[in-house]
Amino acid sequence: FGEKGDNLSLLEQLTTIKRAPNEQLTDFNFRFQKSWDRIPVAVRPTAEGAFLYYLKALNSDISMLIQSMGGATLPAAYSIAIRAENCLIQAGKLVPRPPMPLYPSLENP
Repeated sequence: FGEKGDNLSLLEQLTTIKRAPNEQLTDFNFRFQKSWDRIPVAVRPTAEGAFLYYLKALNSDISMLIQSMGGATLPAAYSIAIRAENCLIQAGKLVPRPPMPLYPSLENP
């Protein structure tokens, strides 16, 4: 029962994942893909299902733009999401992201 429970836990992580408010989209994409990759193929949802979970995890404006910009697969959605977020920031619908530190490891000596 332990392995089945672990698989269900991994599946639940994928289906309930959300992007944190100040999380960089590239970091979220990596986290989402990592969650997807950890699920054994035998119980992994279809690629179409993963794409829908990805859309659900994002801001609704970004999700709509991904679909309107031709995103229909997870790999395409990753790059389109970054462009969509930039469009929304430029349009004033999203708050600009804080700048990334140049050398994060040097900030906290």
